Amino acid sequence: NQNGTNGYGTINDKGNTINVGSDVQPGASVTGTDNGVVFLVGTVNNFGAISGTGAIGVFGSSVGDVFNSGTISGHDAGVNLANGAVTNMSSGTITGGIDGIFLQDFGLTNQDPATVSNAGTVTGGTHGILFQDGGGVVFNSGAITATGANGTGISALNGTVTVSNSSAGVIQANGA
Repeated sequence: NQNGTNGYGTINDKGNTINVGSDVQPGASVTGTDNGVVFLVGTVNNFGAISGTGAIGVFGSSVGDVFNSGTISGHDAGVNLANGAVTNMSSGTITGGIDGIFLQDFGLTNQDPATVSNAGTVTGGTHGILFQDGGGVVFNSGAITATGANGTGISALNGTVTVSNSSAGVIQANGA
């Protein structure tokens, strides 16, 4: 816990690029008893492991981009961004107890929808990917799964989700 209960960063960090490991040295890790990595506006490049054991793996409270080739996990959500994009590479795994990826999408400054590009694995208990407002776009060639009894692979509370699923992509849910 670099900052209180956060593994790295604060809710006021902006304009930073946070690198956890690299493609040359992928073994780095960041763990927080609440959140793994926290920022206001920024970019996270993960080649290692990020964990938020009490809440969220990567939490961006405004606009952010997350590029993952490692492992991101959170008690509640693997990744939670107010706005932005998540790119999960083929070696990447994102896991959350409730949501694998939660995008609040309160309106990007350039009016682009929140976006997830997944070639790896995204898993959540209730939702693999959840868009709260405004919907979003999902490009999938990996696996998106909700493991809970009433889970949904991809869901939007308000808005529409456009899904482009390749022949290799799998979207699974245990929901009705």
